[in-house]
Amino acid sequence: MMNDIKDIGIAPEGKSRIEWADSMMPVLRLIRERFSR
Repeated sequence: MMNDIKDIGIAPEGKSRIEWADSMMPVLRLIRERFSR
């Protein structure tokens, strides 16, 4: 898969934000589970 990444150095911050959203917003987890089937 091709990606256009402007600054790979900020990837850890993005991952941290995604993990925070996953733990604080249960509806996002449900949406991800629904579409991963």
